Amino acid sequence: MSTATDSPSASKIGSFGNSFWLALLAISVIVFGANTGVATYQGSRLSGASTGASDMRVLSQQLANQGREAVAGNAEAFKAFKETKQSVESTVADLQSRFGNEGAIAGPLAKLSATWAPLGKSADQIVASEAAVLALAGNADRFATQVPNLQAQLNEVVRAMSAGGAPSSQIYSALQQVVLAGTMARRVTEIRAGGAGAATAGDALGRDAVLFGQVLAGLRDGNPDLGIAAVRNGAALAALQNSQTLWTAMKKDLDAILASSRNLFAAQSAAAALTNGSGQMLQDSTNLFQAFSAFGSVRDTRLFPNFWLGIASGIAALVSIIGLLYSLYRTRQREQEVRYQTQVEYNSRNQQAIMRLLDEISSLGEGDLTVKASVTEDMTGAIADAINYAVDELRNLVTTINDTSVQVAASTQETQATALQLAEAAGHQADQITTASDRISEIATSIDQVSKNSTESAEVAQRSVQIATEGAGVVRETIRGMDRSATRSRRPPSASSAWASPRRKSVRWWN
Repeated sequence: MSTATDSPSASKIGSFGNSFWLALLAISVIVFGANTGVATYQGSRLSGASTGASDMRVLSQQLANQGREAVAGNAEAFKAFKETKQSVESTVADLQSRFGNEGAIAGPLAKLSATWAPLGKSADQIVASEAAVLALAGNADRFATQVPNLQAQLNEVVRAMSAGGAPSSQIYSALQQVVLAGTMARRVTEIRAGGAGAATAGDALGRDAVLFGQVLAGLRDGNPDLGIAAVRNGAALAALQNSQTLWTAMKKDLDAILASSRNLFAAQSAAAALTNGSGQMLQDSTNLFQAFSAFGSVRDTRLFPNFWLGIASGIAALVSIIGLLYSLYRTRQREQEVRYQTQVEYNSRNQQAIMRLLDEISSLGEGDLTVKASVTEDMTGAIADAINYAVDELRNLVTTINDTSVQVAASTQETQATALQLAEAAGHQADQITTASDRISEIATSIDQVSKNSTESAEVAQRSVQIATEGAGVVRETIRGMDRSATRSRRPPSASSAWASPRRKSVRWWN
């Protein structure tokens, strides 16, 4: 029996389409997963780094501000400066060790490191000058604090000299000392302030200090080279001596300032370099932060992982899912069409097989028991085999019935012949009765017995005829049963009429 099967070509086409979309989906998912996974991993790894790059922008400005405050003699600023410097160094070193070879990060990070290298040396110089700068600041503060006292003592000298009628040249020299003391205080402030005029102020301070000491000594002892006469007024000399004592103490601070000024100038130059380089460092830190922020974003220029690669793989995965669903739908639709066509062909073959079987057994309804149905692999094969078996059995049954009928007819004829012989014998005996009256008595008993036997033989013959008649009825009923079986096995309505005619013929034949 044949069964409906799918078309190999349609199945192959559907399988190819499904395999293509499945392969595309697998590749898209793998690429998307790898891109997302690597991006996520790098994002988590770079999250702290971007914070460090962001901190560098703040630290670069803090370092410059704290450097300026530190070289101004602020001890707290020095402490904060060293902490900030350490933070900058550790951050740059950490970023360099972790991301020095990272594609898009290496360039901005190398530029930041290059910018920091000279600035780091300037910061080291500021830290190295801490002791000198703080000492100078202390000397400068003490010097600046004593300048008003020195000026006050010099003013006393001027008043005493004026009251004592001293020459105007002496008074002028004393007044110049007051002014020069203020000038030295301003020079110290300029030195501490730094800038382009700090070195000039330092040189001028040294000259002012020498001049102030010479004039002060000339007022006390006289100095022909400077055209200064010695003061003779007692009150003026007392005030002048106090000024000399105060100047001697201040001179130590002034000498220390002048001695440390070179370190201060170097520290100020380093602070200026930090200030000038802080803008570039801020820009480099900003570029580095943007490079870190670009990871996984639209601005990321790496081939892998890449933002657009993730978008493209995601879209490809979505398209492959849609394509796979559509391919499965089309494959199922084609399979249904193939099944329908195959089922139609299958039904057509079955119908043809049924019609062929009906044609082969059509003569069976006319009593032809020599019919042989073809046994095929169609659905009618089993039916044909069963019909063949039934026809064979019917043929055997009819043969048996015919043989039995012949035997019954032969027995009937023999019985009839015996009865005729007995009848003839009885007639002969009756004829002999008249001639053998004297023997009637002797054979009367024999005749009666013979008559009884004849009667019994007639009854036997009659029963044989009755048996033959009943046998014929059995044969007719058998044929009717065969007709009914044939009628049920044939679906076309016209088959019943085909069976009916042979049945009448069979009955007539038997009758």
